[in-house]
Amino acid sequence: SNSRDFNGKRYAGVDFYYNLFPTKDGVITVSEIEIHAESPKEGGYKGIKHNIKTKPKTISVKGVPLGYDPNNWLVATSLNVTQKWLNSPKQVKVGDVIQRTISRSAGGTLAEFIPKTVWDSISGVSIYSKRPIINTKKSKTGVSSSRVETVSYLFEKEGEITIPAIEYLYWNSRNKKFFRKQIDSITINVKPNADLAMLATIKKSLQKKT
Repeated sequence: SNSRDFNGKRYAGVDFYYNLFPTKDGVITVSEIEIHAESPKEGGYKGIKHNIKTKPKTISVKGVPLGYDPNNWLVATSLNVTQKWLNSPKQVKVGDVIQRTISRSAGGTLAEFIPKTVWDSISGVSIYSKRPIINTKKSKTGVSSSRVETVSYLFEKEGEITIPAIEYLYWNSRNKKFFRKQIDSITINVKPNADLAMLATIKKSLQKKT
């Protein structure tokens, strides 16, 4: 609800907010919207019907720039990235499982548009990912969203293992600039384990959870 002044007089009104999310490039036209309202004449009390139409709006939607992966493309007004380790990655031996959760929250977009994380293969490590948790929140004037992804690393051989860095790129629709968010790589010294018979059992257990 709002109120505005026209020619020295104050009128009550209503604002309508529509969030549009184009899914392909090209020219799109937002159709006219017909609004039905009733208001009395000045000094009167009996409502008079009014039909008001907005004007159609044409929008030119640009495609994903060359050199950028359409499957890893995100347009948002903000992006925050955090990670959490369920077990400490500092003390690891063969057969241990470490769970990692990466959470991303984005402003001005839907959860369905946040691309999935690509987990790089690591020699000597099996990776099991869970179904992501996605959520979209709507306010009176906008939207925000989140995507939470959890993976389990099963270490199958001893030695020094590096979990690669992960980079998230997004186009800030408010600032008209590219921004990068990065989670640094981590090096883990995996110690030997005399009891290797349990690896097959652990694998089967993790496969059932994915």
